[in-house]
Amino acid sequence: MKSAINIFYVSFIFFFLEAQAREIDVKYLGTIKIDGFKCVLTSSSLINEACYQKSSNKLFVSLNGTFYGYCGVDEVLYSNLLQASSLGKFYNEKIRGKFDCR
Repeated sequence: MKSAINIFYVSFIFFFLEAQAREIDVKYLGTIKIDGFKCVLTSSSLINEACYQKSSNKLFVSLNGTFYGYCGVDEVLYSNLLQASSLGKFYNEKIRGKFDCR
């Protein structure tokens, strides 16, 4: 009986997590499911959130509440973005206009 209860709880947790899959609206790309993306909220005045997936090299950045998509962004560049003293300056110099997914 105990194992049946454990299976129920595990099944419920997986169902709940699957039901809570997050989608974002990305300018020019539409609605994107970001399952498997690592998202980080920032304290930057320009960048609210950065979501990255290593396997696809895709980065979605929320600028003042609007997400934009970038393709071909390697993990080092993403890491450098998050560690920059000014995320906005780094974004404008190293990412903006260089990795467009359109």
